[in-house]
Amino acid sequence: MSHGTLHIQLLTQTPDEALFDLLLVPRGEMRPEGREIRWARWQGNRYVRFSTKGIDGFGQTLRKPCNALEACWKESTQSLWNIGTLKKLEYFLRVSPLTTVWVETNLPGKSRSDENQRQNYENDSLVAHRWGRERYPTVIEIFAEIENLKSEEALLDTTFEHIAEILDPAAGPPILAGYVAYFRFPVAPVNILREELAPWPKAYNLIDSMRFIQLYPILIGEDRPIQGVANDLALSEKNLRVLSGNRFAVRIPTTLLEVPGSKLPVPLEISEITRRHAAKWLIPLTDDMKPTLDDYKEKKI
Repeated sequence: MSHGTLHIQLLTQTPDEALFDLLLVPRGEMRPEGREIRWARWQGNRYVRFSTKGIDGFGQTLRKPCNALEACWKESTQSLWNIGTLKKLEYFLRVSPLTTVWVETNLPGKSRSDENQRQNYENDSLVAHRWGRERYPTVIEIFAEIENLKSEEALLDTTFEHIAEILDPAAGPPILAGYVAYFRFPVAPVNILREELAPWPKAYNLIDSMRFIQLYPILIGEDRPIQGVANDLALSEKNLRVLSGNRFAVRIPTTLLEVPGSKLPVPLEISEITRRHAAKWLIPLTDDMKPTLDDYKEKKI
């Protein structure tokens, strides 16, 4: 039996409050029903904390303008597909500065930590306005802490089998792209996918092609790159799922991703052979793409 974190990350370019419907993911057996949820909303220069009972049918309580929204379900002992126990579910929604729900960050924070946080979001806004909504989407990260897990592969396989139900994009905002991975340790919000679609400002022009820097056990995206990864890795039809909204998902077996003898688990280290096979769909990371201070400064007109 093992203990780890199932990590789901999704992107959307939805420009208005409909983006909050991402909080309805995951659906189905992965969502604890009726439990208390603790929330922290970042609004310009401070946190606003509150709690709700469950998440179904949420209204204006959660749909208020903000820069980010965090949530934590109280501990659960819910069985997950008879594979393990869902102990905790956490969310981190990072709103794109180019949406109508973004809050301006021009007032100073009341404490040093609040001011540091405010400056982070202010920097986000400068970069986003430089590169545009298409290249700076809203990101949601979902962390499912699982105990008594019988098999990592069985968890990823079953998640993939239920991926359409878990995401149900038709009931929420259109999903631009996403991924699912399993980590054998706790994971903190890091906005991995947005950085990997466009890791630094100089790479933002690559996001339109929807190429990735990294391969994950489950990738979600447009038809062409997802089908391309599946074809180039010689995966069968059972490794593909059609989602609504012209989105597809592909399941890449761990045996293809892992590095034999490596102490680092997937996805922290990926087989170079597999990367070469799927190179057409990956962003080539070079030294000249690394950021400089000027990349983060406000562009003067």
